[in-house]
Amino acid sequence: MGAATAGSTRREPLPPDTEARITGFADLVAAAIANAETRAQLTASRARIVAGADEAWRRLGMRMPSGRRLHSCRSSSVPLHAGRYGRIPAGGEK
Repeated sequence: MGAATAGSTRREPLPPDTEARITGFADLVAAAIANAETRAQLTASRARIVAGADEAWRRLGMRMPSGRRLHSCRSSSVPLHAGRYGRIPAGGEK
């Protein structure tokens, strides 16, 4: 919650729509702050998801014999990274 005030050094009163304009501006500022907070939360969430996926791939790779580990990483990392950047490989693989 916050407050907004307006003042003037002029002798004449402020225009009649001043309160509505200040209210509209305050609503705009509140929306911008909420959007920034939501974006920060989304970024943190994405970082946790990526870290969890990387950890899962690392654990999976450690359980495989070394010859299969290289093959598995090579074949699965291309679709994973391609999907991360919005491109899906031909054939519809994800």
